[in-house]
Amino acid sequence: VFQRYSLEDKILHLLARLLPASDGDLEVRVFKTDLADMVGASTESVIRIFSAWEKQGLVYTDPQGILKIKHGLIS
Repeated sequence: VFQRYSLEDKILHLLARLLPASDGDLEVRVFKTDLADMVGASTESVIRIFSAWEKQGLVYTDPQGILKIKHGLIS
């Protein structure tokens, strides 16, 4: 069943399962290589999705490697 979803949907579903519910922005230390392994994708594909989200202002990775996710990306 999970195969029918786009990679973006798979990543969003995984993040929703890994992160606590919040009314605000979320912060988590996560490695894109680990996310790629968890959803069965290449690291490069996951990086492309996160790059697109960063351009849209939905996520940001700070210099310490903390992923900051804007409220509303994960519902």
